[in-house]
Amino acid sequence: MPSSCWRIEAVVYPPPPKEEILRARISGIILASILALAGCTSTTASESGPAENVGSGAMPKFTGPFAVDLSTAWTDSDNEFVQSTLADQTIDDQEWAELSTRMSSCLSKDGVEFLGFRDDGTYETHGPVGATNQEAEDILARCEAWSGETWLHPLRRKMATNPENTPFPEAMTQCLIRNKLVPTDYAVADFIRDNQALSFPFMGTSDEEEFWSCNSDTSYDGAS
Repeated sequence: MPSSCWRIEAVVYPPPPKEEILRARISGIILASILALAGCTSTTASESGPAENVGSGAMPKFTGPFAVDLSTAWTDSDNEFVQSTLADQTIDDQEWAELSTRMSSCLSKDGVEFLGFRDDGTYETHGPVGATNQEAEDILARCEAWSGETWLHPLRRKMATNPENTPFPEAMTQCLIRNKLVPTDYAVADFIRDNQALSFPFMGTSDEEEFWSCNSDTSYDGAS
């Protein structure tokens, strides 16, 4: 997906106030209507930040369950900060703090206040005053690409909530079974079928909140 696309996956929020933008990057149920974005274009380093942001050097030989994700982020980002962060296959707390600083610095140049990353896999901003939705979208997309958020934020969350990198449909199915939202013989194929139109039998019931908890974090266990 081109790096300037606003990629929203599996999250539903009430519309934010005009001057408050909530960006969501939760790995989960893909809502086709949201992902049907037209006219997304690639964001280059010169468009989104200083020239020194362009990466260089040979990519390490990544191993483990996130090898493909790490290789993809390294190659697609062409971003020196992303590459230096991922070189040891981790995103530690110091690097996470630096990512927040980079986002804040970039957004502030366009009058946007970065309010920080949230535990549910989203981040929150305020402003800019008077901007159209498209103008706000363009600002966020540029800063996501320049700061490295596009690649590092989803990866850090995925590593924390799904350390074995289990394919999402399988991990989600396990979470639904673990939380007794579906019977024990509920299969991945059932999930894929029900996911197409969010036709899960518990939607609209008191159990729906548990479903969204699984969607936000597939390791969720309501009994713990």
